[in-house]
Amino acid sequence: MYESLNTQNSVFAVGAFVTLGSVLMKRGKLIEGESFLRRGLDVSEKQAQKNYARIIPNWIALTENLVAQKRIAEAQILSQRAVDNAQAHLGEGNSITKNAVENLAKINKIATTKR
Repeated sequence: MYESLNTQNSVFAVGAFVTLGSVLMKRGKLIEGESFLRRGLDVSEKQAQKNYARIIPNWIALTENLVAQKRIAEAQILSQRAVDNAQAHLGEGNSITKNAVENLAKINKIATTKR
């Protein structure tokens, strides 16, 4: 069903891909979940006018997936990207920005305890 999804209707496609990715992740199917999360991000990042209020939570979801797969270095890079873009496009006081900062701190803490 999702394979034939028309990505021209990008809002629907992004929502469908991210929702499916999140569900798969919660069911322990991390690799499949990552694939759908990345597909959703790919569609949203190709939009002419980027909606960072939607993209950044999707980046955060993908970082959570990467952490669950123990791919901490990748998660750190993507999480830093989320923070940088949230601060630049949404502002410091935005709740999404605060969530991105908290997510990065959590990942950095995991990275330091793994050493």
